[in-house]
Amino acid sequence: MKRKQLDWTRIVEEHKSSGQSVELFCQEKEIHPNTFYRHRKLLHQKNQTDTVLVNIKYTPEVQEHKPIRVLLHEFIIEIPSGADSLTVESTLRMIKELVCS
Repeated sequence: MKRKQLDWTRIVEEHKSSGQSVELFCQEKEIHPNTFYRHRKLLHQKNQTDTVLVNIKYTPEVQEHKPIRVLLHEFIIEIPSGADSLTVESTLRMIKELVCS
C-alpha cells in the first residue's frame, strides 16, 4: 500500500507518542520496520533541509512590539513581546528538540 508524505508524517508522529518499540508499532500497523525507518529518515532529512537561518537586524527605535511566532507543522508557538532571553532561548531549544528528534 503506497502512502503519501503526509501519511508518513502522521505515522511517525503517532509512533513517537505511542511509547512502543518500532517493531511492535510496525507489526500493529502492518508496516515493515525497514520501510518505517526509511521514511522516518527521509522526513528528518527533509526537515533539516527546510531549516532556514535568517539574519535579524535589531532596530531599537521600532515602536510596535509583536510576538515571535513559529509555525511548526500545524502548531503555532508564540513567544510574547518583551519575553526575557531565558524564555526565548528555552523555547527555541524546545522547538529544535521537537524538530530534530
